[in-house]
Formats: sequence, C-alpha cells, structure tokens
Amino acid sequence: MNQCEKAEELKKKVLKAIEEAAREGNTSWVMAYSKLVEDVERILEKCKELDTAIEVVESKFQKVTSAKDVENKEAAVDMLSSFNLSDAYLSDDRELSKIKSKPHRKKIIRELQRLGLNVVDGLGATVRTQSGELIGIPYASERKPNRWWLGLPNREYFAIILACEKENGDIINFILSNDFIKKYEEHFSQDSKGSFKFNLVYRGGRYLLSLKEINDVVIDSFKESFARIINN
Repeated sequence: MNQCEKAEELKKKVLKAIEEAAREGNTSWVMAYSKLVEDVERILEKCKELDTAIEVVESKFQKVTSAKDVENKEAAVDMLSSFNLSDAYLSDDRELSKIKSKPHRKKIIRELQRLGLNVVDGLGATVRTQSGELIGIPYASERKPNRWWLGLPNREYFAIILACEKENGDIINFILSNDFIKKYEEHFSQDSKGSFKFNLVYRGGRYLLSLKEINDVVIDSFKESFARIINN
C-alpha cells in the first residue's frame, strides 16, 4: 500500500467516526474529526496533482517518441522545448483557490443557518447538517471567460452548492437540490479517481451544466435558490 492509498484508508476511518459522532449528536467530536479530514484531503490533493503531472509527462513522451520514430526531429524538439510541467497541475492556483473559498463557504453556512438549517463547518469542500446529511460546496474562479470547473469527492450528498466566482469578483451560487442530484447523479462527470467534476458554462444568456451522455441542463432557476435545500 503506497502513501496515497494509506491516506484514502485514513480518510474512510475518519469519515466513519464523523458519521457515528453525528448520529450521537456530538457536535464537538464532529468538528474535531472534520479538521483531520481537511488535513487528509490536502494530502490527497497533492496525490492527484502528482498523478496529473505524471500523465502529462507520459503523454508528452509518447508524442515525442512518435515524432522521433518518423524522423520528424524538428517536431520532437519543439514539443520538448514548449513543455512546462507547471501547466500540468497549477498547485499555486489551487492553494489560492482554497484560501479564497473559505470565507465564502462560511458565508453560505451563515445563510443556511439563517434559513433554519443547522450545519457544521470543517469538512473542506463539504459541510454536514446536525442530522449528519452532507452538503457539498465546491468553489471555482472563472479561469476562462464564462466557464467554471468545480470538483467534489464522490460521496452521497443531500445537496450541492456550486460557488462560481466571476472575473469581477462577484460570486454566483447554484443550489442543486436532493431531487436534482437523484435525477442526474449518474450523469455527473468523474475523474480517474472517481471524484465528481462539474463543468459550468454561461452561453447564450443561460447557465448550463454539462453532463455526460445527455444534453446540457439549464440551471438558471437554481441561482441563489437556497430555499431548495430547506424545502427538500
């Protein structure tokens, strides 16, 4: 078992402990264990970055080898000279995104509490209700005009809030209710590790969520609709 696999196993143990504490109504233990989950998730993020970097290098090696095999030396040299490993995983940008997401996630928690839903902070990109239900709050900035890429661990969610920061700094929240998740979860995109990946685009005056195997879904009506969670 390598170090990343050990981290995955540790995360499972801690999450199980959180579920048990939530069932017992022990908020203090939930918060304590949640901090451990954050630490493990940071380790797993580094594992994903390393996996991505290796895949990029392997792909580049194959392309260079192909060019070399057909004696296209100039193409091979161009590929090597233009390659930049930092483009493979952009760790600095990810750390910045985590820092920026924390105050906004706390703002969402306050809004949910104002509406009468008791939630507990401390699970990185997720929070839990006092009854133990999981709410995912992935965050992403507008890396390309009118497009956002967000990710979440593959778990059973009561609701998902897509927090999308626009280029001007404004943040739009799209609240995916439990009914929406049940209807479309099988069409959520996933990476090689099985984590959920959400591709959101603003096109033709509408916000569209890309899903696999079916057409994009218009989610304009889900914008800032926090009541969808309360009314689930």
